[in-house]
Amino acid sequence: MAEVTLLRSGHRPSWADIPRDLAGMVLRLLPARADRARFAAVCPQWRAAKRQLPLPRPLPLLALEDGTFFSLPYGKTFRFAGRSCADYKAAACGRCKCFEDMAFYQGKLYTVAADYENLLVINISQDPSTGDPEVSRIRQVIKGDLDPTVEALFPDDAAKFVRKLYLVESRGTLLMVRRKVYCSSTGSMLLMAGQSEFEVFRADIEHSRWVRVTTLGDDQMIFLGRYYSKAVSASQYGISGDHIFFLDDDKVNMMDYLYDKESTSVGVYDMKTHKISPLCRWSGITK
Repeated sequence: MAEVTLLRSGHRPSWADIPRDLAGMVLRLLPARADRARFAAVCPQWRAAKRQLPLPRPLPLLALEDGTFFSLPYGKTFRFAGRSCADYKAAACGRCKCFEDMAFYQGKLYTVAADYENLLVINISQDPSTGDPEVSRIRQVIKGDLDPTVEALFPDDAAKFVRKLYLVESRGTLLMVRRKVYCSSTGSMLLMAGQSEFEVFRADIEHSRWVRVTTLGDDQMIFLGRYYSKAVSASQYGISGDHIFFLDDDKVNMMDYLYDKESTSVGVYDMKTHKISPLCRWSGITK
């Protein structure tokens, strides 16, 4: 009826005349963040529709070390004009020697220590004179039982691993992901990084312990990165769950390292099969 009225009035239809509810139907079929950005660039009306309509969160955009970006569910990388992933990492991204990762959980800030995998909660208060936030108290809620001395040395004739820890909230639960990157020494400060292994633990704060988790659930997938980690629902995007998407860090234990294969720096870990697939060849679309 709207189309007939426009034609009778002599108005030539344009993309901006698409009804808001129809635009919403199109947007819901675009889980990729890049596609939604292209949608919003068509005209001001579509840009307003993207801002105002209730939509599921888009799939994360992965920033790779070579300055390119990977957008699920597509199997190729792309670049933003004039920007690189180094520009994004430079914003509010610092290093902390004591803490391995931080995450907000149930309104509180939690952090995991790099040495014994102790979980601590950080209470933030306000400076009465300046109004700036400040740390008022740090309290340990889980005492880890890891012995850090087993990975302190890297003999030239032995392959060891470096350990990376990530905190991420998933379905109301705080998870710690322990990643082991098996490395061999090159005889200098450089390490050659090989394949990775992953272990997932649930924070049982009530009993002050880490509990091993063997599955994320068929509807959950986790994206791991040193600067940002996130768990999302897989079914709303038509992607199979129980997977961990990981990006490598540029440094580990303050030492540079190289990769023995391109697929070891970024990939997808299957919690069921314990196998890693290269990101560019992973096929997890279910519909």
